[in-house]
Parts: sequence; C-alpha cells; structure tokens
Amino acid sequence: MVGKAARGILYMVLFAAALLFFLPKSSLYYALEHALEKQHIVIGDEALREKAFALELDHADIYVEGVRAAKVMHTEIRPWLLYNSVEIRGVRLESMLKEFLPTRVERLDVEYALWDPLHLRFFAYGDFGKATGSVDLLKRHLEVSVQPSKSMRLHYAAVLGRMRKAKEGGFVYEQSF
Repeated sequence: MVGKAARGILYMVLFAAALLFFLPKSSLYYALEHALEKQHIVIGDEALREKAFALELDHADIYVEGVRAAKVMHTEIRPWLLYNSVEIRGVRLESMLKEFLPTRVERLDVEYALWDPLHLRFFAYGDFGKATGSVDLLKRHLEVSVQPSKSMRLHYAAVLGRMRKAKEGGFVYEQSF
C-alpha cells in the first residue's frame, strides 16, 4: 500500500516537472507583452533566452507612452505553477526622472503564490534604500514600505514628505489604482 502511494507521488512530481520543462515560456512572455501594450507599456530590444525551468531577458528597454523610461539589464522569470517569481537586476531609470526618483534599482524580486492568489509581494533595493510591498489585485491597492538610504533622505526629501511615516521607522506609500 505504501509502495503504491509513493509511486503515485513520484508520478505526480515527474508530471509536474515535465509540465514545467515543456511549458511554452516564451509564448507566455509574448502574451504578457501583448497585455502590457494595452496599458501603453512596451518592452523592446530584449534578448530572450528560454531555459529548462525559467525564461531570461537581457538588456530590455521599457517604454511608457512611447517614451523610454528604463533599461533593465537582466530579468529571470520562473513560472513554477504554484509559486512564480520574477528576479530583475540592474534597472536604470532614464535621467529625466532623476529629479523625482533615484535612478538605480539594483534588484527587484516579485513573487506570486497560488495559495495567496490575490496578492503580489515584492522586495527591492537600490540607491533609494530598501523597499518591501504588496499589491492587492482584488482591491487594486499598492502598499510599499521604504527604508530610505542617506542619499534618498538628502536628495529626495520631497518624495519622502508625500509618504506616511511608519511606526517602526521608514516610510509607507499607499496607492489605489
């Protein structure tokens, strides 16, 4: 009896691994790209590389309303069905945004889990300091907690002034969309 249960679990694990391995990751990416175009966000000039269990993008340019907004050096998308993640490294915002925000984001990690389907969670760090947050997909609400760097406190005090101070230190930004 135990042997049949173990064999059944093994078959389920092998099926899930084969499903992830043969998942058309680039087709999913192009569907996402098409959905973003409806929001006037275009990803261009990227080098796409499909791996066994991930999809990598290098040197992507992000355009918003036809204007180049950022350059993303490396992105790794891991669609693992129950738990999906996106790791973004080396984001450089365009210099025209320098007046409003620090222009370097070293790393941004976004996570989506099937056991919490209504929330996206993220963590980022860069010239601005460290940030963690979540997006409530049902309520369409964004909340970001920022632990600002000295540079952020010094050069972008006006941006921090628009945020609520957190009890444990740092700042909180909330926005509905």
